Amino acid sequence: MASSDEGANSTGIKSCPNEVLQLVFQNLNGVSLARCSVVCSHWRELIDPSDPATPDYLWARQASSLRLKSPTPYTRFRDLYASLRDHLWLNGKIWMSNRLWTGYILLSTYNLETGAIDLTNVVAARPGGSGREDSAPWSRNESIFVSSFDPQVSLWTLPLLSFDKDTVLDPNDNEIKPPTQERYFSCSLFRASAIPPEVQVSSKKYWPPPHIPATERTSDVLSCINGPHESNLFHGDAIDSAFRIRRWVVFGGAPVPSVAVSRSGVDNQVETFATIREEHYTPDKDHPYRGIWVGNYSSHGYEFILLHQETSTKLKAVKITGDLNVPRGEITFVVDDLKTVIRIANEREWPGAKVISARAQIAFHQFQSSKMIDAEMICVGPDDIALLWHFSPLPSHISRFKRVDIEGLIYGCGE
Repeated sequence: MASSDEGANSTGIKSCPNEVLQLVFQNLNGVSLARCSVVCSHWRELIDPSDPATPDYLWARQASSLRLKSPTPYTRFRDLYASLRDHLWLNGKIWMSNRLWTGYILLSTYNLETGAIDLTNVVAARPGGSGREDSAPWSRNESIFVSSFDPQVSLWTLPLLSFDKDTVLDPNDNEIKPPTQERYFSCSLFRASAIPPEVQVSSKKYWPPPHIPATERTSDVLSCINGPHESNLFHGDAIDSAFRIRRWVVFGGAPVPSVAVSRSGVDNQVETFATIREEHYTPDKDHPYRGIWVGNYSSHGYEFILLHQETSTKLKAVKITGDLNVPRGEITFVVDDLKTVIRIANEREWPGAKVISARAQIAFHQFQSSKMIDAEMICVGPDDIALLWHFSPLPSHISRFKRVDIEGLIYGCGE
């Protein structure tokens, strides 16, 4: 029979050193961590310190994707996690819309004032809101003009959607609906499911489009559609890389589904969004041009593109936002071999820049008669390139592109 001393020297998990317990707790998900906090007072103290001056870093790890130093405006990280746990999958991502032709971009960010995760439009504007940019003849060929280019990329003043503890999933239709608000329109979000590659068929469209690298794709649901939208989707089938937004109009303070007229009558309005994974826009030593860029497309204005370096020598520029000639999701230019340097620039605009052979895509209205033409990519710097389009027999044209600091837009205020 064991003595009382032997019982006191138990080797059960409760007798583990605090350091070991902390290591165990660090590897638990939020639900398991909450369960452990009610096992005994000792574990609760380790997980939820009673001293307000002691940070609850275990709960901070559960919300590590927010990259926060403090749980502002919440008192503790546990409160933050409890409020946002169902929405953390959204945060810190860039989302590409399938709106017809033009598309647009949303960023998911943490709001330090409201403690919500916001989905907000990304916009690019000329400095000071001026309508035109200064231009001057190119010193190498004065029949071609080079415009100044200093785009101001920022988040729109108000989020499209905000998610907090009061924004819950409606089990009846699988939609996350914001509280009713007195405004002209509102939106709701519902999760999407992946379409496995083996069941995808060429006659249907999927989102994100083929030129955007992705491990998961969903049905390309756009604008006017009838019937439920994945209303029977099980939570476990929902993916974290895509969602859909339904727009609502408000009459007398009560939201009702927004409507749009189509050939088949009056339908609900829905758009699909897919994320661009961080590794596909983060440059490294072997892929220095990889990233989200903004370019000046003359009369079409500023458009966002993904520079996707499939290999260290091959570059594909894909439009995230587009226009009525070359729409979102289509290639805007390609470089078949980044080692094919045709000259070193000696003009005053970008002396010493490498100039690389490229091909650019042009098309008539609504992407008719698209074709690739000769072009040259001028590597002004790691965050600055120019593209010379050879519109033979028409005059050539130079477009400018600047890298967008996505990390700064998402986390700039939270770090």
